[in-house]
Amino acid sequence: GQGEMVTFKAHGWAQLDGALNQEIEAVLLDSCVRELPELVTASLEKAEHNGRRARCRVYGMVQNPKVELDKEILRKAIRNVFTDVKQNFQDLFRKK
Repeated sequence: GQGEMVTFKAHGWAQLDGALNQEIEAVLLDSCVRELPELVTASLEKAEHNGRRARCRVYGMVQNPKVELDKEILRKAIRNVFTDVKQNFQDLFRKK
């Protein structure tokens, strides 16, 4: 699908009993990215026109799906959280 803020692709399968296994890629366009916190945008892969790309896998049952983030996005997110905490501590001690 394609909209004003997101381009969305899914590959995989869904069964009539509600079981599913989908690889999902979403490209958030610049207009959407500007609304996100810096910590989030820094964790996503850069895409065309200042957009950001997110990938995940959705699997299990429709009633209770499981979401697995792309490993690279997860690594960046964890690194960015620790970097943000470190920066906040440094800023806190500089002010005193």
